[in-house]
Amino acid sequence: QVITNQEPFYPAGEQALYTYIMYNVKYSEEAKKKFAEGNVSLSFDVMSDSSVTNIKIIGDVGYGIGEEVKNLMQKLKFAPAIQMGVKVRMNLMMDFPVRAH
Repeated sequence: QVITNQEPFYPAGEQALYTYIMYNVKYSEEAKKKFAEGNVSLSFDVMSDSSVTNIKIIGDVGYGIGEEVKNLMQKLKFAPAIQMGVKVRMNLMMDFPVRAH
């Protein structure tokens, strides 16, 4: 029997995830005026049922953008981590590029 360990991942691929976040964040007028850009860093748990929970904003560019990214992430499903053939909860940290223009 082959035992594979797998990290959690976004099924459509990382590029699709970044694109989804970038195009769905609603930027405030202030963020647009200031051309806010950078990375929003999140820590989150991918549960065995594919849900995303316990999302924490570790790095933010301000103007409420971090909260926007967090809210979008809550709606997503990830392929869960697999250890010794069993789906398990695992924490991930990711940076999401954002640009208010």
